[in-house]
Amino acid sequence: MRLQKAITILIFFLISIASNAQKDRDNTPNKSAQKDYSKVIKYLKKNDNNKGSSKLEDFIKKYPTYINARKKAIQYYMDKGNVDDAVLHLEALIAMNPTDAGNYMKLAYVYEQASKFPLAIQTLSSVDKRTLETNEIEKLSRYEDELRFRKEAYANPVKIDLVKLGPEINTDKLEYLPTLNAAETKMVFVSRKYSTSYDRTVNEDLYEVILKNGEPISTAQSIEAINTAYDEGSPILSSDGKVLIFASNDKYTTQGNYDLYISFNKEGQWSKPRNMGTNINSRSLDSQPALSQDGRTLYFSSTRPGGKGGADIWKVELGTNNSWGKAINLGEPINTSGDEESPFLHQDEETLYFRSDEHIGLGDFDIFMSKVQPDSTWGAPINLGYPINTKGSEGALTVNLSGSKAYYATDSNEGQVTAVPQLDLYTFSLPEHLLPEPVTYIKLLITDAETNKPVSATIKIIDLISQEARQLNTSSQGELTSMVRPGNYAVAVNKQNYSFHSENIVFDSIRAFVNPFEYNIGIHKIKAKEKVAIEKQSTPIVLNNIFFATGDYRLQQESTFEISELAKMLLDNQQIRIKIIGHTDNVGTTESNLILSQNRAKAVYEALLNLRIEKSRLLYEGMGSQQPIADNGTELGRKTNRRTEFVIIN
Repeated sequence: MRLQKAITILIFFLISIASNAQKDRDNTPNKSAQKDYSKVIKYLKKNDNNKGSSKLEDFIKKYPTYINARKKAIQYYMDKGNVDDAVLHLEALIAMNPTDAGNYMKLAYVYEQASKFPLAIQTLSSVDKRTLETNEIEKLSRYEDELRFRKEAYANPVKIDLVKLGPEINTDKLEYLPTLNAAETKMVFVSRKYSTSYDRTVNEDLYEVILKNGEPISTAQSIEAINTAYDEGSPILSSDGKVLIFASNDKYTTQGNYDLYISFNKEGQWSKPRNMGTNINSRSLDSQPALSQDGRTLYFSSTRPGGKGGADIWKVELGTNNSWGKAINLGEPINTSGDEESPFLHQDEETLYFRSDEHIGLGDFDIFMSKVQPDSTWGAPINLGYPINTKGSEGALTVNLSGSKAYYATDSNEGQVTAVPQLDLYTFSLPEHLLPEPVTYIKLLITDAETNKPVSATIKIIDLISQEARQLNTSSQGELTSMVRPGNYAVAVNKQNYSFHSENIVFDSIRAFVNPFEYNIGIHKIKAKEKVAIEKQSTPIVLNNIFFATGDYRLQQESTFEISELAKMLLDNQQIRIKIIGHTDNVGTTESNLILSQNRAKAVYEALLNLRIEKSRLLYEGMGSQQPIADNGTELGRKTNRRTEFVIIN
C-alpha cells in the first residue's frame, strides 16, 4: 500500500538526518557491553516483551548516549503503541543534540500518531531550519502544513452518516469504483477477490445491480458480456445508462498497460466492448474514466509522458465528426507531482471530484473537490475532510444527480497495514459546502401518436433567458436523457414529415429537483395534401412556449424561439395550412376574454407572416374561456387554460 511506502520514506528521511548529525557523538560500548546488547536484541526478536524491554531499559541506563539503543527503544515502543516511553527516548536524543532537526521531526511524527497535534506542531516550530538543506526545509514545511490541516480536520469533522451498503453489493471481496446512471436505477461497480499470488481466475470484474429509489432490489450480477479472464475495472455509466466505458488489461487488444474500452446497451444487453483507440489510449496506464453529461467530454487518469507527476487527470473531447480529439492534461491546480486518479465530473459539469496522494490530506489517498471558476479554470482543490477521508485509502467518489447521496469505497482498516485490505462501498449525504450545483434531467420518449411506435427525432433545448441552445438526437428508440440547470427552457421536438411539438420547463432550484422531467410525447404525422374539411382538422397541439403578460396580447421576447420553430415546420411542409387558436381562463367577462384570445392568436399569426409564411396558409381564431382543459378553480388549472395552440387543417 502507498501509505506503508509513504511512512517508510518519511521515517528513512528522519532517521538519515539524525544518523548523519549524531554519528560522531555515538558512544560505542565496550565488547562486553556489545554482547549484552546482542542479547537484548535476541530477546526482542523472540517477542519476549517483558525481558526484552527490561533488558533494553537497563542497557540504556548504563549507556545513555548509545544512539542505536535509543532508536531501538523508540521503534519498539511505537510498535507497541506506547507513545509516552517513545517520547522519553526521543527527548533524550534531543537533549544530547538540540540542533539536530531530525529528532524534532521524529518526535512530531510520534505525537501525530498519538493524535497530539498541538504538541507535534509545537515540536516542529522548535526546529532550527539553519541546519537543513533546501529540500529538507521544503519537506519540513509540507509536514507542518499537513499537521495543521489534520489538526483542524479531526477537530472539526464533517457531519455525515456513513452507511455501508448491504450484502446485495458488499461481499468478502473488495468492492470499489461505483458509478450510477442519472435516474439512479442502475449501479455498476468493481469487485475483486484479494489474492497474494498470481492467479488469472482471480481478477477485477464488473458487476451490475438494479436500483429502485436508490436501493438495490436484487443481488449484483456479473456483467458476463464484458468480463473476461483479464481485469475489467474503473467503470463509468453515461447519464442515460446506455453507454459503459471501463478499463481493461486484455493483452490482445490494449495499446499499453491498461486501456479504455466502450460498450453499448441495446435492449438490455451490453455489446461486445471495443478499444477506444489511440487518440485516448497510450502505451502507459489509461484508466478511471469520467463522462460529461452530454457524453462528449471524457476525463481519465493516465501515467503517460507529459504529465505533472505519476498519474495525472486528462481530458479529451468528441469532435463534430464523432471522433475523439487529442488528450489534454488538466494541469495545475488539479495535477501535482504525485498521483491524481478517479475523476468524477458531476452532471452539473462544474464540480469535479478526484483523489490524490499529493494534495494535503489525512492519509494515503484523499478525495478532493474542485469547482469551475468564472474564467473557466479549475479552482483550488478542497479536501472533503474527516471522516470522509481517513488515515487509510479512499477510492473514487460518485455523487448522484441531486447531490443527496455520495458513494465511495473506503478501507475499513482505517489505515492499518494489513495483509488483506477491506474495501467496501459506503454511502452518505454530502455536507452543504461540498454539494454540486443543482441539476435535474429531462427524459423524453418520442412516439408516433397513431401507432405508439418509437420515433427518432431531433430535440432542441433552449434557455429562454440566455437564448443558449442545444441540439440533440434521440436514440433509435426515441429516447433522450439530458441535464438542465435551474432556468426556463423550451424543448422542441422536430421530425421530418411530423408536426412540431414543444414543452416548457421551469426548473427552480427551490424545486425538489430529485424529481426529473419525464415526458412521453406522441407526435402527429403530416399527411400528404388532400381535400379535408376544416371540421376534420387535426388534434390541437399546444404551443407551450408562447408568452404574454397578464391581460396583454403583445408577444414576450421568450416566444421568439417557439414561433421560429413553428415557421420552420411550415417551410419544410409546404402542403399544410394551420389555424392558430387562442384560449383564456374564466377570470373576467366572457366578451373581454374572447377579444383577448383573438388578439393573442392574431399576434402569433402576424409573427409567422413576418417570417415569410404565406397568408393563405394561416388562419387564427379566439375561443376565450369556452374550451377549458383544466379546472379553473385552481391557479395551476387557470394557467393551463391560458394557452395558444394550433391545428393542421390540410
